[in-house]
Amino acid sequence: SCQVDSMEVTYKNFKNVLDNVRSAIDSSFFIAIDAEFTGVENGKNFQAHLLDTVEERYHKIRRSGQSFLINQFGLSTFHWDKSEKCFKAQTFNFYIFPKPFRGLDVRFLCQASSLHFLAQNQFDFNKFIYEGIPYLTRKEEKRCRNFVPTPPDIIHLDPSDRQFFEDTLFKVDQWINQAEGPLRLPPCSGPLRNLIVSELSNKYDNLFIAIEGESDGKCCVVYKVTSEERKHKEEIQETRHKEALENAIGFRRVIEMLRDSAKPIIGYNLLLSLANSYNQFYEPLPESSDEFKVALLRVFPIVFDIKYIAQACTQQLDFTLTRLTELYNQLKTEEFQHPRIEHQEGYDRYRDKQYPHEAGYDAFLSGFVFLKLIYHLEGIDEKWEPTTTLFDNEHRNKLYLHQSETPFSLGGLQETHDLSNVFYVCIKDQNNENEHNEMPPQHAQGGEEPVVDNNEDPLLSPAPQTTRRNSRASLESRGNELQTLFAPFGWIQAKWLSNSSALVMLLDRNQVQRVHKLLIDNPQSRYQVVPYDQMRAWANQKAELKALEETEAKHPRSSIWKIALSFGLGLVVGSSLLWFISRRVRL
Repeated sequence: SCQVDSMEVTYKNFKNVLDNVRSAIDSSFFIAIDAEFTGVENGKNFQAHLLDTVEERYHKIRRSGQSFLINQFGLSTFHWDKSEKCFKAQTFNFYIFPKPFRGLDVRFLCQASSLHFLAQNQFDFNKFIYEGIPYLTRKEEKRCRNFVPTPPDIIHLDPSDRQFFEDTLFKVDQWINQAEGPLRLPPCSGPLRNLIVSELSNKYDNLFIAIEGESDGKCCVVYKVTSEERKHKEEIQETRHKEALENAIGFRRVIEMLRDSAKPIIGYNLLLSLANSYNQFYEPLPESSDEFKVALLRVFPIVFDIKYIAQACTQQLDFTLTRLTELYNQLKTEEFQHPRIEHQEGYDRYRDKQYPHEAGYDAFLSGFVFLKLIYHLEGIDEKWEPTTTLFDNEHRNKLYLHQSETPFSLGGLQETHDLSNVFYVCIKDQNNENEHNEMPPQHAQGGEEPVVDNNEDPLLSPAPQTTRRNSRASLESRGNELQTLFAPFGWIQAKWLSNSSALVMLLDRNQVQRVHKLLIDNPQSRYQVVPYDQMRAWANQKAELKALEETEAKHPRSSIWKIALSFGLGLVVGSSLLWFISRRVRL
């Protein structure tokens, strides 16, 4: 057992600290976590937007988890001290880095803004790369257990490698009849070592070949052995292979400890940390959000997101600022005395000094804020002895979704978007007649978004990306027109679908009926304004008709029910088209 004052955990002390981590998790009341990443958004089309469906948002999060790395993981376990009537925290800060192992060589993306942000907060990149703890998912572990190096074919060796190989065999042939001690061969590349081991093992029964040395200095060492000696050396080698595999599994053991403990997991803006942790350390993320929820609850059955709690209880808390450090600063005042929270002796790195955006520090802040929030919201006083009823509340298993009006619910029914305040807007421009007659099918059907997207401005912000000349100026001009058009109805957010059409969301739902009255039925407007639900239904119906036509083309011997279905869909689509035509005629 090893106790380090700062509990900064790297590859160097991971094995020694692991028992402390297990003990802290098993004896905890709950556990707070946090993570830092090499990046967050994999391109413009994967930015969060208010109009994302839950499935669309999950696919963006999944793409992020598949692209970027968690490079630092914070874990803070909170324990109730009955004698002192307070919570005490044991905090660990892990550096994470994937190591090449038995054919695995992880590739990942970095986002410049994320690395710059980490650098500004004194992130130690040398420690991340040189001393980061490795990891294997369960699937990768299985692959590595069954990994057998495949030696290259001799005919594919370049001349210098082939000469090295032939010289090595000659040297062994000379040595086996003369010398008694082991033969240490010159260092060479991994593929060449595999070829040498394979060739010598097949040629001689009384040899044992070990790989010794580190990194570029690795080489083959050849021993003459009896059958008993060979068996003994193979057993030693197998033990070393198992130790190497266990070392490679690395940080996944911590995730498995969290899983086995079934303790509540607390975090701030937790969804990305959970999704990335699952994908990076445990198993690949499932295809759909429903599958992900089931899989995640098997590993983390109880989670609380303090960002969601703070947002959901804004009126009760009278907080205007909900960033983690802002919440912490507001909740450590005299107004929020209970419960008392301290650092466990020997785990006091964060007692007197702040380390913002260090994963361990943010994990401690998350646990601190959670306790203060729940005690305040539930009206708990200092006399109460904490029990698991603390976790039986409406915020359980609901995760904050950035740029969304609804949480990501792990348990029960997923709350759905009420899109009655969203409108599809076409700019009636003679140069783009074809563009404003229909919604882009991929958006209507929930596939990948179009290339054109909004930037991060919370107000109306036409995207700079476009495929036409001068269309940026056109978007800016039309963006101003849209702002003017919707000005009587308050703040809006827009998502451009092309350079002539957009989705517009009213932030004040009380204005929806006024938009219906003043814009949809206004024949003098330069815009065609259609309720989003109606437009999406029309686009889906058209897609169904197209799919039916393609099926009919492949199977021309149609039955009566297929004809009837086609006729029915035709009527529905026809009526929708007539609705649009009537609007156009009135213009």
